[in-house]
Amino acid sequence: MAHVDSYSSEWKWLFSSFKKPSIEAVDEANQRSLNVVIVLSLFLGWTGLDRFYLGKLGTGILKLMTLGGLGIWWLIDLYLLTGPRAQTDVCGVALKESERYWFTYLFLTVFGAWVGVHYHYLGFRRLALTRLGAGILYLILLVASLPTGRGYSYQSPNEALVFLTGVMVLFLAAWTILDIYLAVTGKITADAEGNPLASGEPKYQSVCLLFAIIGGFYGFDRFYLGHRVLGLLKIFTFGGLFVWYGLDIILAILNAHKDSSGRPLAQG
Repeated sequence: MAHVDSYSSEWKWLFSSFKKPSIEAVDEANQRSLNVVIVLSLFLGWTGLDRFYLGKLGTGILKLMTLGGLGIWWLIDLYLLTGPRAQTDVCGVALKESERYWFTYLFLTVFGAWVGVHYHYLGFRRLALTRLGAGILYLILLVASLPTGRGYSYQSPNEALVFLTGVMVLFLAAWTILDIYLAVTGKITADAEGNPLASGEPKYQSVCLLFAIIGGFYGFDRFYLGHRVLGLLKIFTFGGLFVWYGLDIILAILNAHKDSSGRPLAQG
């Protein structure tokens, strides 16, 4: 860190922090993770946090002010991050962990199946667009089937549209349950090109903590560590009625977790 010896130097140091470092100055240890930014984009993309993570402050602020471009920018960024094109940070440095990971696929299946992003992550573009189109069709039917007007001009919803909306709900729910079953049981082992899904070694403390906080009720921290049985148990007990959820966060902070092979988590 640069030596600071005066008040003006402190301000210079603060604003110099926003300067882009050269590509040569970014070593492998400081590379940003594709898997982390995908998680941030899926959950908090409407706040621009995914772009802040990549160092893109200007577009991050704009994304925050427009609430993810009213959802459209959020969806576009999510599809770009999960697509085949290599993603880079603000310095043009490629993100690490560019190969497809089983855990990231599982995460996208549980939380992003309704927009088909899990299929897009594996390279099944037609299935992804079909799933996205079905979700959009459901929203259109839902809005069209709502009652309109008020007072004396109140109009009851169209029975045919209500029926179609119910059918779409059942269809999408069954499709989602099937996708989650295939992901959790590990029956999907390769992407569209036949490349096997990576297991994500080594496991990192920071990633485990992130998943424990935002996905602990769904056992995502345990799935990340390779503890599938414990992950399922955590889902069905709602994070052990909050107790298990809080305990796993504390263990992640203390870095007391180990992966399914008994290895401690790496710092980073």
